[in-house]
Amino acid sequence: MILFEIQYSDLQTFTSILIHHNLNIKGLRDIHVFNLIQKLLHHYKFHNTETLFERLNTNPDLIQTCREMLCMTTGEFFRDISLWIQLKTITKKLSAKDNINILFPRIATGEELYSLLIFLQEHHLLEKTTIHATEICSYVLEQAKRATYALKTLENSHKIYQEIGFSQPLLEYFDVSGNVATLKPYLTANCFFSVQSIENILPHSTEYDIIWYRNQLIYWEQKTAEKHLTQITQNLKKGGYLILGYTENLDIYPIVSNFELVSFEDKIYTKK
Repeated sequence: MILFEIQYSDLQTFTSILIHHNLNIKGLRDIHVFNLIQKLLHHYKFHNTETLFERLNTNPDLIQTCREMLCMTTGEFFRDISLWIQLKTITKKLSAKDNINILFPRIATGEELYSLLIFLQEHHLLEKTTIHATEICSYVLEQAKRATYALKTLENSHKIYQEIGFSQPLLEYFDVSGNVATLKPYLTANCFFSVQSIENILPHSTEYDIIWYRNQLIYWEQKTAEKHLTQITQNLKKGGYLILGYTENLDIYPIVSNFELVSFEDKIYTKK
């Protein structure tokens, strides 16, 4: 992809336009704003940022495209085997509870969310678990809710699924038709989907046993990331678990004093 010349002032102008159209990306790291502008220029075949900015102000469809592009577009079933092995210990501790609440903001294309549902079913915890799942774009959320994937994707994930220690075939959790597979509806019976604003990750005032926030801090400047972590801390139960991405670390944030590290490799923390 050929890169267009983009000035720092363009990043500020772009951010202001999106905020004006109720898409608040203030606090998003400059590199991600830069990449979003590049994608839009290529997608619409604009030759400069001036044209892009003019169209953003006159065509709501471009704002919708921005929202969709801000959603992660790819996922993977049971990514990072060691994480799922660590979760076995966590689920043993949670199994004594009468009910479990989980927040899963920004579900993207859904693979990690549905991996978690299957994992909970394997450990006989799904029926007493309520999951709130969100995304910032209604279109992307509806696509993820369909839970339909290429059959080859599931077949490629089956070996990883077995390595975690599950005996039942992964495809037992899907209805297969031709070369596609759709998650069986009973798995999402206690899963509630909603659209969230980009700056507020909490759709409800519920206290959660687990907040699944993998690979999201890396997109935000530290001040904004700290705001998100404060929201998380306020809504995570004492003894509840925060799960971050492989490259993320709470140590650089003041909020770390509220947590104990469970697994450095898998970035799992528990609230004190």
